[in-house]
Amino acid sequence: MTGSIPPGHGEAGLRRRVFRLLEGHRRQNRTARWVQLGLGVLIVANVIAVVVESEPGLSPAVLDWLGAFEWASVAIFSVEYVLRVWVAVEADPYRKAGPSARTRALCLQPAGDGPVRGQ
Repeated sequence: MTGSIPPGHGEAGLRRRVFRLLEGHRRQNRTARWVQLGLGVLIVANVIAVVVESEPGLSPAVLDWLGAFEWASVAIFSVEYVLRVWVAVEADPYRKAGPSARTRALCLQPAGDGPVRGQ
């Protein structure tokens, strides 16, 4: 049994755990609640940052901080998006669809909340 991966510990197990963090099961998982809350707070903070950044006469230090915050936010949301695409195969509507149908559906519906058509 050298080199075998126990069930739930390989890529599929990791993908399923990430899916549960990003896509639901909040009642059962405290970490998922914190992830969802953190993403929500980051969205609200970005809205506030855009409003503040639109004010004329801000100091260069504040503009630099807002720019750094914007880059960090884009990085976080980009990682979240890539993870959501990666874990989409764990969602029921996509389980029976082929890889090209899943990819097409995810590109057309980034939230991944619609059924795959043509299957």
